[in-house]
Parts: sequence; C-alpha cells; structure tokens
Amino acid sequence: MNWLIDLWDAIKESFWNWKARGHWATRGYFWIEGKLYNGEGDGDMAYILGDDKKVQCSVAWVDKKGKPAVVDGAPAWASSDDSVCAVADVAADGMSATLVGGDPGGAQINVMADADLGAGVREVVATLDVQVVAGEAVAGTLTPGEPVDQ
Repeated sequence: MNWLIDLWDAIKESFWNWKARGHWATRGYFWIEGKLYNGEGDGDMAYILGDDKKVQCSVAWVDKKGKPAVVDGAPAWASSDDSVCAVADVAADGMSATLVGGDPGGAQINVMADADLGAGVREVVATLDVQVVAGEAVAGTLTPGEPVDQ
C-alpha cells in the first residue's frame, strides 16, 4: 500500500509544480522497476540503462487534478534515437513497451496519445529521458608503450 501513497504524493507534487507546455493538462508517468518517473529530466528523473540491458516500461495518464485519466485509442511509442535506446514489444493496448539499451548516449522516449475521448484529437505526450551507459567491465587489455633504455 505504500507504493500507492508514494504514487499519489508524486502525482500531487508534479501537478503543483507543473508548467503548461502547450499540451492539454494531462500528464503521463512511467513506471520502471517499481519507481515512478515523470520525464522532467530533473535529478533522478532520467533513467539509467546499461547498454546490455532491457527494461519493461509502462505509462500512466493523469488529469489536471492528478487523478488517473484514460486516453482514446492505443498510445504510440517512439525513441529519439533507436541506436541508443530502442522501443520494442509495445503492448496491444499501448500502455507498456520494452526499452532496449544500445550505444552509450542519451535518448528521449515519447509516448503520444489522444486525450480527447470524442471525435476530435487533443495530443498529450509523456516523455522520459534515458541515459544508456556501458555495461559492467568483464575483461581488460594491457597495452605496453615503446621500450626505453634504463
């Protein structure tokens, strides 16, 4: 039950600190390995992924009051750089996907959805900054220089 309280606190805090970006007042949040990310890129909000790893990621939508919201149709997932972090295995409902680490560097994951539940379209976007880093060292190489007289 503590995770639910943490989620609610994070949603409330993010809502009160939110500045309009020209999108409808619906926000997206990402759940990765039991931790909430809001995609703002501040401090621990950028997700670190090893270049030899992949991770399941889900998106949740909230309204301007921080309450859970629904979107019309399946959200679309995209990466700003598939060579750094690719999006794979998007669920049929569009609410989750697998992020696959690639070349070290930075990429942004975007999930776009239609917040208008009627005939119109009102785009809402959730973003997540991902930093891909080299995996854990497993071997080393020694390279001697040119020999010199003693």
